[in-house]
Amino acid sequence: MTPRAIPSWQWSQCPRGGCDRPMRTGIATFASSGCRVTPSFMRLSWQLEKVLLRDVACADATFHRSDSHWWMFVNIGAEGTELYDELHLYYADELQGEWQAHPCNPVKSDVCSARPAGRLFLHHGALHRPAQICAPLYGSGVVIAEVQQLTPLADQERQV
Repeated sequence: MTPRAIPSWQWSQCPRGGCDRPMRTGIATFASSGCRVTPSFMRLSWQLEKVLLRDVACADATFHRSDSHWWMFVNIGAEGTELYDELHLYYADELQGEWQAHPCNPVKSDVCSARPAGRLFLHHGALHRPAQICAPLYGSGVVIAEVQQLTPLADQERQV
């Protein structure tokens, strides 16, 4: 079997934010340096492009691209509180654009369904958002919510 060369590639990523770090995005680059891919033959670098949110304690930012906007679903906690139960929405015209807070923030206050649990997805033509169940413990389970309305002025979802 002949080894084949692995191409280099790039993607945007948003490293995990935290109480001591701003929400930011950057370009991650994977480059192979040989025809075999093993940890010693790979390089992965990351370069900051833009700080998206400052002065917030945030967790589990999840991005979704609709026809007209980029959306950021993210848990934000006030100083001294947990990051489990306050879901906030932000939107922008471009990923690297200016992010605007949704006027209904927090759009959800519920320890059992506010914290994002992964990428939004379409199922039978409807948009769905996975959410973590964080009671009685963080990571107790996952629920799925159907996003019924998502606009710069309104947000509505229901558990399915």
